[in-house]
Amino acid sequence: MARKRSGSNGEDDIYHACRTVLDESASDVDGDSVVNTIRWRERWMLRAGLIIRHLEQLGLISIEPNIEVDDVTLSQQGWIYYQKVFSGSKLAERSIFPPEGCLGGLHAVPFIWLSNVMGSSGEVISMTRLKKKFEEVFAAVVIAESRRKK
Repeated sequence: MARKRSGSNGEDDIYHACRTVLDESASDVDGDSVVNTIRWRERWMLRAGLIIRHLEQLGLISIEPNIEVDDVTLSQQGWIYYQKVFSGSKLAERSIFPPEGCLGGLHAVPFIWLSNVMGSSGEVISMTRLKKKFEEVFAAVVIAESRRKK
């Protein structure tokens, strides 16, 4: 992934930390940072999948089964959704930074993937309505996740 993303967003730091762990020369703190980062990123992609399913159930988007969607580069149509749905979203802005104990920087992959999925949807919908529903669904997913942790 570090090579695929050209070392951007701290991917090179993650790559080198993973190499250190694989070489068995990492401290416990370094090993924990790698594991925390992978968990956080995987949890984020699971959230993105939940958000897409909810938006589809609400009838806001229509997804073709088994569609392959890029999570590194925004498609032309995905760029529109990225700008109109996620730009200015306080939840989205706070969510792209890794929590304490994680490596790397800004992690926009879930939003790139979400945007490209929305862009591949055959239906054109109201961006305002989609943004509002995204915020509601995203908040519900985060709240449900925090309740499970308790």
